[in-house]
Amino acid sequence: LDNHRDLISHHAFNMVLMMLLFFGWCIPFTILDIFQIGKRFKLQQGKYPTIKDVSWFMLWWTINQFMLVIPVASLQVYFNVTTELPEAAPTVAEVIYDVALILVIHDFLFFATHVFLHIPPVYRTVHYLHHQYSAPTAISTQLLHPIEYFVQGLSATLPPLAFRVHPITLWVWFVFVMWYAVEGHSGYDFGLNRLSYGIYFGSTSHDLHHRIHHSNYGTWFTFWDRGFGSYILAGSDEDV
Repeated sequence: LDNHRDLISHHAFNMVLMMLLFFGWCIPFTILDIFQIGKRFKLQQGKYPTIKDVSWFMLWWTINQFMLVIPVASLQVYFNVTTELPEAAPTVAEVIYDVALILVIHDFLFFATHVFLHIPPVYRTVHYLHHQYSAPTAISTQLLHPIEYFVQGLSATLPPLAFRVHPITLWVWFVFVMWYAVEGHSGYDFGLNRLSYGIYFGSTSHDLHHRIHHSNYGTWFTFWDRGFGSYILAGSDEDV
């Protein structure tokens, strides 16, 4: 990494990284949707995004880049906020510990803000956009109203920034959280969700949330939903 310090410290590095991760994780699932392959893994059979749908998703993604991401990057340039790479890399144990801590905090923040977004007035004016499609797909992950894009972006970025984690740890978190968000909206279950034992969320649980809106508000673990009585197990009697 020493040979790439100028690139890493560039103001736009983290912004471009997140864009690349989003589209990189979306590509495999989008290929499955376009060619309608892997049908036996599709959670909602026969429901695939159309070109019109994808255009709508990308329109809102572009709006959020111009309204939020690019202005933030511009402020970083103006105030000369850069990513400094320390001389020593974190140990594997340090990365695991920090990511686990961030994950737990993000899990609570996402649950709390998601419940707030489902308050009727807020839902109608902000969160409804994300729920326009009852059969989510990977590319619809960031179909978000700018207010929601900002709120959920804060819930994912504030914890690592607050703990001042090593940049490598931050990038590992970005890879992890973006994959989880895209997989959760992918509309596919390749069997990994069956290994969750009802402890963590995955595509099956979040897909269910898009069909039954008052359920499964969490993102990583089911604890908060279980405690507040909003957890519904996919395939249960309540899943109708």
